[in-house]
Amino acid sequence: MNIRFLFILSLLLTSSYSIKAQAPTLACSSDTTLYNSSTCKVTFSYSITCFANCVGSSIYQSDISGYTSGDLFPLGTTFQEYTITNGTDSSTCTFNVNVVDTISPNINCLGTQNVSANSNCQAILGDYSSVVSSTDNCDIPSITQHPIPGTTITGSELITMYAADVSGNTDSCSFLILVDDNLPPTISCPTDSNVYISPNCMYSLDDLTGYISIFDNCDPNLTVIQSPTTGTMFNIGDDPFISFNVTDISGNSSVLFIQN
Repeated sequence: MNIRFLFILSLLLTSSYSIKAQAPTLACSSDTTLYNSSTCKVTFSYSITCFANCVGSSIYQSDISGYTSGDLFPLGTTFQEYTITNGTDSSTCTFNVNVVDTISPNINCLGTQNVSANSNCQAILGDYSSVVSSTDNCDIPSITQHPIPGTTITGSELITMYAADVSGNTDSCSFLILVDDNLPPTISCPTDSNVYISPNCMYSLDDLTGYISIFDNCDPNLTVIQSPTTGTMFNIGDDPFISFNVTDISGNSSVLFIQN
């Protein structure tokens, strides 16, 4: 018998050694990005199978997300982890399911709004964020306004409202604000004036509009009507009532009566 063979056989019989089994591995899903629907969630199904060294192995989900294959995955990133074990050795695989919201919110504006001018013919812009309506498939949109509340406006101003969701999707709408002048002009009594008697003991009524003081918050060019009109003749002793009707460009008017 070959001495070399006997020596090797002796070593095998007298030596103890173990062959370490290889750990089982998984065929895993890759990171996946999904785009949501009107429900803000997306159904996603995947398969996790043994890839190698599968004999006697079992597979279980080892993450704590609460979501698994076939579920409606929520907005954002959901971590998934699976483990395979043969009782002695194990390995894991991980991947992310990322649900992205690309659907813009919806915002509905008011119609044209009218506000009253103050004594400076201006108005202070209010906050309209609470009176516009907005919806979103995933959350309650945040509302912003331009110009911002508290801005001083005159005449007319276009207001734009913006709705934004947590994913940065936006929508906007606009409406007009008209600043209305609803304040009448003010009139102060005229100063004293002299009248001159004609040879036939009558006098002609002067134009007294230049003797009254008038002011309006918006209109520097007021219309003034005197009644009776300039040139009306009166006898000595007559004590007529004279009126001054002052009207601004918005149609607001004030009347002053005096007795000459």
